[in-house]
Amino acid sequence: MITNTKASFIYKTIYLVIGFIGLFLATEIYTGTFNDGFFVYYTNLSNLVAFSLMAYLWFIEYQILKGKPNTFKYPSVRFVITIMILVTLIIYNTLLGNILDPTYWRVRNVIMHLFGPMMVVIDFLLFNPKNNLKWRVILESLILPYLYVIVTLIIGLFTNSYPYFFLDVNNIGYGGVLGWVFILTLGFLVLSLALVSYNKFLLKNRK
Repeated sequence: MITNTKASFIYKTIYLVIGFIGLFLATEIYTGTFNDGFFVYYTNLSNLVAFSLMAYLWFIEYQILKGKPNTFKYPSVRFVITIMILVTLIIYNTLLGNILDPTYWRVRNVIMHLFGPMMVVIDFLLFNPKNNLKWRVILESLILPYLYVIVTLIIGLFTNSYPYFFLDVNNIGYGGVLGWVFILTLGFLVLSLALVSYNKFLLKNRK
């Protein structure tokens, strides 16, 4: 853990610039229209939520640097969002993306699926206060992903379209979707357990 507020502020500033570019490209506003599927994909939503969190943390640290004491009072929220974006990083780069495909290295794709998520996770590892989490956040980390799955399946009933193969009822059925949800749930729980353990134990004797 690094307690240097200035270092954290600079790091978040760099992320916000990079993250903004990724989100701007993802909206496709530069083409003169808005990407109709922007809010359909977990990648876009997780990056948008993570960007909002980092912007808020940046503002708090800006006030601190200006001599105005402030603190982030919702460590569980920071944790849940970190897990959310970490899953984007892992799922895309293991199940969906292909680093050997030249299109993988497009600016938008690299920011939204690699650099952006990595920077958010690293920020948590480096700058999040030690031992400020409770074990229940492991279960809380499932709330947003489950909500996304439920909403996606409901929308799919009307559009008959699904953003990811593991949620595509047309191809794998509801049983297949439940199977994937179970597998992904285990992944969420393992990642959450690892990060909470890091926060509670690995940082215990560090200043």
